[in-house]
Amino acid sequence: MNERLNGPHLPAHTTRKLILAGCSGLCTMALALPAMAYVGPGAGLGVLGTLLAVIIATLATVVGLVLWPVRALARRLKARREGSAANAKAKAGSATQRTQ
Repeated sequence: MNERLNGPHLPAHTTRKLILAGCSGLCTMALALPAMAYVGPGAGLGVLGTLLAVIIATLATVVGLVLWPVRALARRLKARREGSAANAKAKAGSATQRTQ
């Protein structure tokens, strides 16, 4: 079977089907008649609330993914700094014990 790749990972026949589906959808939306339907304020506020929640969740995810390595690095540096301070105290304590 001759499978030419017409994109990063899609065979040519799949790409053609996606383009045809996209064009069909665009034509359907362009030729649609107005529905003359009433959308009340409750439905509009519900849509706005849901949209706001999705945007906030997406931003929180992106911020969490960006800050995750920064926080890990800060913890590692803090542990290293505390470890070296504890070693210095231990060495100072053992030196005073030897002199006594």
